[in-house]
Amino acid sequence: VQAEVLQHRRGSGEGSRPVRVLKPEGQRIVMAQAGWLDRQGTAPSHRARFQPGQEGPIELGPGNEKAQVSFVHEADGLTFRKTYRFRTGSHRIGVDYTVTNQGAEPWQGQVYGQLRERGSKPSRFFFGDLSYDGPVVFGKDAMHTPGPGGLREREDQRLEVRDPEGWSGAMSRYFLSVWLPEPDAESVLFARASERDSYAGFTAAFPTVAPGSTATQGHDLFLGPKEQALLESTGRNLRRAVDYGILSFLAVPLFKVLQFFHSLVGNYGVAIILVVVVIKLLFYPLFTMSYRAMAKMRKVQPELQRLREEYSDDRQRLNQEMMRLYREEKVNPLGGCLPILVQIPVFIALYWVLLESVELRHEPFMLWIQDLTSRDPLYILPVLMGASMVIQQLMNPAPLDPVQKKVMLALPVVFTVFFMQFPAGLVLYWLTNNVLSIAQQWWIMRQIE
Repeated sequence: VQAEVLQHRRGSGEGSRPVRVLKPEGQRIVMAQAGWLDRQGTAPSHRARFQPGQEGPIELGPGNEKAQVSFVHEADGLTFRKTYRFRTGSHRIGVDYTVTNQGAEPWQGQVYGQLRERGSKPSRFFFGDLSYDGPVVFGKDAMHTPGPGGLREREDQRLEVRDPEGWSGAMSRYFLSVWLPEPDAESVLFARASERDSYAGFTAAFPTVAPGSTATQGHDLFLGPKEQALLESTGRNLRRAVDYGILSFLAVPLFKVLQFFHSLVGNYGVAIILVVVVIKLLFYPLFTMSYRAMAKMRKVQPELQRLREEYSDDRQRLNQEMMRLYREEKVNPLGGCLPILVQIPVFIALYWVLLESVELRHEPFMLWIQDLTSRDPLYILPVLMGASMVIQQLMNPAPLDPVQKKVMLALPVVFTVFFMQFPAGLVLYWLTNNVLSIAQQWWIMRQIE
């Protein structure tokens, strides 16, 4: 009913308590439940009373790196035993289901494990709502995140998947609590919903227990953070729990580059700045070409204004003269849009990296930025980012259309307001990108003009 991840705290302060991945009370309740099922109705479910196999607390530490805790239930000549196996430093808990038959008839049944969940994450502004919190089933090489509402809309309020390498449970933005059924157990992964709660887990056929014999089946319970190295070492495709969306092909390399720079400098804020530098170097020829197009557009701006005044009453002739000017001066009016188009997918991919990567949670940058995955508490970075956009607009050719000109003037204000809600790490990325773009554009325009 309760489990804490000691390495991760609820807040970034010194005295903050560890994060609870299982908890029996509060706004969000999550509990792991396990038991048996049979046709006769004699098998003990998770509601049955089990007696502990030993008394007192058990502590893991140096010299005592393994421990197991057993609970026993007896009924109709059958002894049901659940044994939880713990290991120091491991987020994977083994659960052994054992049945001893002391009766006269063979026993047949099933075992199950499930995560019961109630409550949802608090609503967040704008992009924050995109992070998922709820039941999850992985099977058939696909992540199923129906959510409690989606399950209740189904006709039978239930989702089932058969996959020996699958898993199911409860997931939040940074943490995972899931059952890992034994691959040979012919298990069925499921997610279902009641009026108040949602459940995700598995059922598996238990070996027939003949009179006078004992049978055991083992399954695992994973409780921990969605750290990619940890999930990769655990196996069973748990790494798929970190979902970067359709831009994973960009986000995964970005995360690896970010991790590489962090291993060198020990600061994720500095690592983000170095990632921007790498992106700028990779796309330097492309950006240079675009900035040259902007510089040429700025050079012909006076002539464009003259044409606009001369042919203000003849729209068709104005367009013809403008196209003639573009051909003579070898100017591409859309060339300056290319850097923005290139940045958009990278921006979205990095957003998902900052949103989904628990490795960056509560990681400080410097001074007032103590959590790169939270918004800037003083809004200094968003304001600086907005100021950098104003500088870029002053360097770019102004739109000839008065309406477009007003829209462009409003964009820095709109972006500043939006970026006030974004993670500080993402704003740092955009600000660094703008500063480097200003420097590169100034250098190119100086050469041309």
